[in-house]
Amino acid sequence: MHIDIRYHPLKSKGDIAAYLEKEMKKLSKLSKYISTIEVDIVRNKHHKKGKALSMRAAVHSVDKHAPLFYAESSRDEECEAVDELVSELWRQMSSFKEKQKTFDRKRIRTIQGKE
Repeated sequence: MHIDIRYHPLKSKGDIAAYLEKEMKKLSKLSKYISTIEVDIVRNKHHKKGKALSMRAAVHSVDKHAPLFYAESSRDEECEAVDELVSELWRQMSSFKEKQKTFDRKRIRTIQGKE
């Protein structure tokens, strides 16, 4: 799994990048088909009008077509934004995994009933 981090008006901070990679690696437990996670970090210059930091993440599968999962977070603190981003992606991915299990069970029951 490859994590691509892009910083828009700011430079790369080693501490946030390391924390982001550590948290995003947790997502690989849910799916073995994740190839790339793209994260955009945007610092808002007008922080008095809204949240100072926004992050967007897109999770791509092995075939690399459209993103499978997408999450967005706007917070003042970097760690809070990362945590919210990871929890939203985790929620989407675990929901998808449960839907796949249910679909597979229904398919197996249909096949067994026809035999």
